Amino acid sequence: ITEVIGRYVHLEQRGPNYWGRCPFHHEKTASFCVNGIDQFYYCFGCHKGGDVIKFIEEIESLDFFDAVKLLAEKAKMEIPSITYEDDRIKEQKSKKETVLSIAFLMAIISAFIVPIDAQYIGYMDFRVLVLLFTLMAVMGGLQSLGIFEKLSYALLKYVKSTRSLTLLLVSLCFFLAMLITNDVALLTFVPFAIMILGLTQKEKLLIPVVALQTIAANLGSMATPVGNPQNLYLYSAYNLAAGEFFAVTLPLTAVSLVLLCVAAWPVLPKALPRQRQEEGASLEKGRLLIFVGLFARCLLTVFRVVPYPVTTVVVAAALPVLDKKLLGKVDYMLLLTFVCFFIFVGNMGELEAVRTLVSSILEGRE
Repeated sequence: ITEVIGRYVHLEQRGPNYWGRCPFHHEKTASFCVNGIDQFYYCFGCHKGGDVIKFIEEIESLDFFDAVKLLAEKAKMEIPSITYEDDRIKEQKSKKETVLSIAFLMAIISAFIVPIDAQYIGYMDFRVLVLLFTLMAVMGGLQSLGIFEKLSYALLKYVKSTRSLTLLLVSLCFFLAMLITNDVALLTFVPFAIMILGLTQKEKLLIPVVALQTIAANLGSMATPVGNPQNLYLYSAYNLAAGEFFAVTLPLTAVSLVLLCVAAWPVLPKALPRQRQEEGASLEKGRLLIFVGLFARCLLTVFRVVPYPVTTVVVAAALPVLDKKLLGKVDYMLLLTFVCFFIFVGNMGELEAVRTLVSSILEGRE
């Protein structure tokens, strides 16, 4: 990896690692680290990192397969023909789209029972759809600024044992999932955990820590209306008050936190190797304040303090100015899944037999 990256970056050896100025952002001091032993790179400024293939993907703007091909050509190696229609990739895409496919199929079937007309518009909960869109876009902006990694490194200074490291990595997912959703928490902190465990030579903890992080993100996200899409829908559709919602979720969340700590505690408390801590590039405070303000507005909209049409206009106007790429980070498959769900539920609600059956099941169990 040092040979490949050395073609693009001037590297100087300091101890076991190599350091240079990051090629992905402007900086005056070297915060770009290449670990030749474990074969990975990481920038303490912009927080980009990965293996040699990931580096080629980023620096040459290539996808995975073209990056592998370029590396093979430079090494004068022959590789078998690889296409995007590889069976393994088809299987991964199929799994990712399963929920949307089922929701779409159910919506189509219900449309044959209840013909399409103007009442379909009434099925849509536009408030939920707009809140999902704005929250995903704003969280993508905060994530791109590296604020969560910055917070992680600030907390990492107080970690002195493997046990406290495990608790930190798990609790980050648990608490931040309450605000940034379980998916974003995992996408942010699982790679962070992999990198930190590698730097501290604790790779053997990777499987249990990532498993605990996954559990923590899902349990923590149930605490707030914005923790996951299901909560947001329930909170909005049933017009719940904040007190009603938290009275149900907070006791369960507290029990979950205790059980997570118990599960993480058995890791033996061994001293961690001392690692060089780089300050990295400072955050763009102007953009950070804007994104924090937008996130606060979204939260106020969730709690019905600010009308959602106003938030929609504000976020939609801000995104093209702040970063056009954020529109591509929105999970449109999730939005389409909710649209199909609304159509199916709305059509089922039009059927007298279904209404009677549901009413009989719920009677006395409200």
